[in-house]
Amino acid sequence: MRALSAGVWAAESVSLAQSDAAGQENTERAALSGSVLAPPLFDEEMTHGRFAHMLEQGWSIKSTKLSATFDWPQFVEQHGRRAVLMFGVEEKGALRVASSKRELQPKPGWTVLVLVPPVAAETPAPEPSFA
Repeated sequence: MRALSAGVWAAESVSLAQSDAAGQENTERAALSGSVLAPPLFDEEMTHGRFAHMLEQGWSIKSTKLSATFDWPQFVEQHGRRAVLMFGVEEKGALRVASSKRELQPKPGWTVLVLVPPVAAETPAPEPSFA
């Protein structure tokens, strides 16, 4: 997959991967951008296409300030393990970018920006009743 630069964290770049319609690597373009390839942004599977598809399917970006009474494990419990942590903003304002190479451990006081699935996707469908 070919990557497009999407941001900088410290001295390292991170990116969303981009694949062509068939999911095949575009080797000519990859060769041209080889020196700017960076670790995938958010997680190994995230591409521009997947991100757009998730938004089309009703996923949303949620911003939540964590606290001692509602911390990261509770957020994951409430929104499901499929939620994708994208960014964390520390209390002093430092932006932390989630990537496949650096797993964030959000702490109370941080604001997290997370791609969360639609509520219906996390709720199991009711069993049909045959009355």
